[in-house]
Amino acid sequence: MNKLWTQLQEHMSVSGVMRLIGVLVVVAGMCSFLLEEWHSWNDTGRYFVMFGGSCLFALAGLLMSYAMRDNVSARVFLGLGLASVVANFTTLGGLVHSLYQPAAGMDLGAGSVLLAMACAYTVLLPIAWFAFKVLAGTSARLLTFAFAGMNSLLLLPMRDSLSVGLLTAVAVAVPLWLSRTSLRDRLALKTIEGRVSMLALGAPAAIIVARALWLYQADALLAWMFSGIALLAVQHINTLVRRAEDADGFNALQLPSLVLSFALVVVNSIAGWLLVQPLLPVDAAGPLALPLLGGIAGVLVYALSRGYQSTVLLNLAGVVLCLSQGVNLLFHSGWMVVAAAAAAGAVTLAAGHRNGQPVLRGCGWLTLGVSLLPELLAVVGRVDFTHWIPLTCIGVLVIVGASLWDKGWLRQPAADVDMELSEPLQDHDRNAAG
Repeated sequence: MNKLWTQLQEHMSVSGVMRLIGVLVVVAGMCSFLLEEWHSWNDTGRYFVMFGGSCLFALAGLLMSYAMRDNVSARVFLGLGLASVVANFTTLGGLVHSLYQPAAGMDLGAGSVLLAMACAYTVLLPIAWFAFKVLAGTSARLLTFAFAGMNSLLLLPMRDSLSVGLLTAVAVAVPLWLSRTSLRDRLALKTIEGRVSMLALGAPAAIIVARALWLYQADALLAWMFSGIALLAVQHINTLVRRAEDADGFNALQLPSLVLSFALVVVNSIAGWLLVQPLLPVDAAGPLALPLLGGIAGVLVYALSRGYQSTVLLNLAGVVLCLSQGVNLLFHSGWMVVAAAAAAGAVTLAAGHRNGQPVLRGCGWLTLGVSLLPELLAVVGRVDFTHWIPLTCIGVLVIVGASLWDKGWLRQPAADVDMELSEPLQDHDRNAAG
């Protein structure tokens, strides 16, 4: 991140700012073009207008490089050419979809659409290859193939929530997978131009999401899939940033991604509950609402703790999971509520034992006690403790408890206690020696 900031500072001259403003204006123009009403255009005329724009951007890049000897502006125009190629495929996707669901005012034939597709693959993809060659060097071939595949997803005519979610998952997963495997150690991709090339691979995913949200009604399934995909993408990018900075654990540079991750956790939890709610019995929807929301949020925060390598987030996951169950017990009763709370307590206790976190173990035992104690007291009130069966069961439980105590399930393991006690003594010895 520091290297990227240094590169950005080197480009923030007067001419650099002017180029940035120009890029933003051109991209805004492309977005305006994509959002215009289709009925005002004549069949494929809309597509070929953008097609001509892509060719002009590539030509402008060549002229800036060879005529004016301005390689920086040349790379800017080639980057805009990549963006316009995505816009072309987006428009072409609308044409393909209109063959299956004709829109008012549009009279398209299969021949014109096939001609547009032929132009896209024979002219636009070579333009993309040339742009990647200039921006990313030896990675151009792989980037071009990946770019062609991601943009081809825009041509698929599926618009239902499940299909759109799956297309988005593929469009996000492939660039992220390439960034961790084949393109991981390419030096050319660590420059600003290389990062622009990688962003171009993710542009089709952004278009699929924007198209679904803008043109179609988003439902709970789409919200759940989009937020889950975005959460995974943020965690992947966070891992790449931490690896590039050689940083262990959480640092201040990750704060924006952490805030975004928490927002996505909230959206994903609510959407997940809306998906599960119709599957539950009517009388169970209310009592299980908060446990399910807390359960989904707790699991997601636990996943965040693994990505950020943060014990604070790990403990927060247990607190969220157990607190939701405890609050729910104050307002609802019944075996399903008790079973959900007990399960949450057991899971939190197991996580605390596995990760060596006393806070998680405490939350787990507290939740188990709050959920099961009333039931146990009711059972105890009906037991005859002079009978041999209850006495035998109690003895067995005490023996098992002793074993759990030795294993560290009922207390903090002795090794951890000795470690915590020895560290202050070692610090004291070092200070005395100094």
